[in-house]
Amino acid sequence: GAPIHAAGFAITSDGATLTVGAGRYYVDGLLCENEADVAYLKQPDLPDAADPAALVKESGAALVYLDVWQRHLTALDDAHMREVALGGPDTATRLKTVWQVKVLSVAAAKADAAQRKKLVTLQNQVTKQLAQAQEAGNADLAAELQAQLAEVTAALAELDKRGVDCGDDFAEWQALRAPGTATLNARTQQPPASTDPCFIPPSAGYRRLENQLYRVEVHKPGAMGTATFKWSRDNGIVVTAVEKISGKEVTVHDVGPDDVLGFANGQWVELSDDGLELNGLPGQLVQIDTVDEARRVIVLKSAPAPLSADPAGVDPARRPKLRRWDQRGDKAGADGVAIESGFLPLEDGIEVEFGGKQFNTGDYWLIPARTATGEIEWPPFATPNTNPLPQPPQGIRHHVCRLALLRLVNGKIEVQDCRTLFPPLTELPTGEAATALHVVSTNWENDDFFSTNALLKDGLRIKLDAPPDPATPSNDSVVVTIDMPTQN
Repeated sequence: GAPIHAAGFAITSDGATLTVGAGRYYVDGLLCENEADVAYLKQPDLPDAADPAALVKESGAALVYLDVWQRHLTALDDAHMREVALGGPDTATRLKTVWQVKVLSVAAAKADAAQRKKLVTLQNQVTKQLAQAQEAGNADLAAELQAQLAEVTAALAELDKRGVDCGDDFAEWQALRAPGTATLNARTQQPPASTDPCFIPPSAGYRRLENQLYRVEVHKPGAMGTATFKWSRDNGIVVTAVEKISGKEVTVHDVGPDDVLGFANGQWVELSDDGLELNGLPGQLVQIDTVDEARRVIVLKSAPAPLSADPAGVDPARRPKLRRWDQRGDKAGADGVAIESGFLPLEDGIEVEFGGKQFNTGDYWLIPARTATGEIEWPPFATPNTNPLPQPPQGIRHHVCRLALLRLVNGKIEVQDCRTLFPPLTELPTGEAATALHVVSTNWENDDFFSTNALLKDGLRIKLDAPPDPATPSNDSVVVTIDMPTQN
């Protein structure tokens, strides 16, 4: 919701376009700030936004919603992050709260949708016939068609006003808000079982000589068998700015400090920019042919599509970049590595298994691998980790809420405000302020010992002095920190 005295993100329209109002709004506790009114098509973090009028016309109604998520930024995204006094190192990423106002076409009841489709078809036919009559100079027919067009338009306007409201339970909205089903499981390769005392098993566990932080990320979205992934042993940190694309040659800012954190022949790289990343789209995966360090040119095995119509093939304002990924072998290709059932090998003993029905571009998991134990750090964090547990993605988490409902009436966009506003506590009526909830008792005490058996049996019980609003409690309502000793 929004504070009533600084309510932001009000959606207004001149009948054809949308404007996003200045102010503040909270979504799942994340603060969004819009410092000045901005046209929908000119949002700072939503390049190439679709025309809202076209989306409304598609079904006669649309929801305007706020999509909030956190984006990792480096010095490639903002050069001011570098510490000049220390020679310009950049040793950490930053999280930016990105807000994007988007439009989602929604349908009314099925009967209304079918009727609307017929009326739209008729409207298009009459409009075409009217233009032909006017061009032929047939005034009588034109007048008759104008009257018919007015009737059809009025019928459409009346239909669009029926049964569509901010609080309606749209199927499209429910699908957008549905929790993701993708999971990943990870383990180290186990030696084959054998009862032969003379059998010497091959090496098992994590076999590299360096500690690594593996990143597994969905590239192409879709279901199992359609979606693809890419992976990096260094959390995808090997990246450089792109200055020019000319055929197979890509001129970059630098090719890396050394062989470990640089680019080399045969590696797969992803060509991307802000336009793709902010719209949740994958970049182009291409394979390196050769690296010319002297000219700062990376020659690719195939020519990528330019990222811009600019003669250089890139738009510097969109911060084009080239990121290294570490998949290789016959299964690695221009779409990444296919997501298939069963455990799939990464390298040096690490295997991953995907689960779920739908995978989205940008879903990612991190897998720390440690040489001291020869294992990866993965729930339940056992050594050896013989029974790993599938995990949901660690990001990107999108938080959404409704802002407005759009209708197309007489060919113009009408806006219904759907925002939730709240006053400051000091302005609540006396009766409302007195109904604040208080904790009466709990079966846990801070800094107290609580056995695992008691935890599993009784859980955490908190007694309040009044029933809470049923819509209030959620998984994010209470944060509990537990220090649990490990058991060998």
